[in-house]
Amino acid sequence: MKFDVMPVATEKQIEEVEAAAADAWQECYAGMYPEGQFQEMFEEMRSKEALRRLMREGHIYYMVLADNQFAGYLSFRYSGSHVFLYSLYVKPGFRKKGISRKVMEQFDKMLSGEEFRHVRKLTMWVPRTYHQGVNVLRHLDFQVTKEVDNHIVKGYPLNEYVMERRIKRSQADHG
Repeated sequence: MKFDVMPVATEKQIEEVEAAAADAWQECYAGMYPEGQFQEMFEEMRSKEALRRLMREGHIYYMVLADNQFAGYLSFRYSGSHVFLYSLYVKPGFRKKGISRKVMEQFDKMLSGEEFRHVRKLTMWVPRTYHQGVNVLRHLDFQVTKEVDNHIVKGYPLNEYVMERRIKRSQADHG
């Protein structure tokens, strides 16, 4: 399987990420909130308009491609010595093929560059009820470092795990 990641830059790519985000949102948060609140949260955090706003605010989105097909996406934000991973989503038809691992290997290579030399770990907050996501992140060497109750995101409470993972750099990058 040919694998690649590329920055999200065009309107069509933003639309593809929004569609995948809608699926991910349903998978992750369905049943946690009343339908109106669920939809309002999606519009505020993962709609096309929200994606454009987040990109203007410094969030970086990458499309994941497998055999030249859109297979998922990754989003993160970098600030000083901190990288916060917001999303790592692989569409169901592409799962169990090692794509998440390949994405993290590619991400590690990118974070080995000079711009990120002070960054030592990735952090991601995951709803505690999203067992599949927690298990995938554990498989990718993330560890639960903290539990946060009633973390307020855009006015809505979430009970989450803070999960962290050391960035894997080659010996040559440690110079």
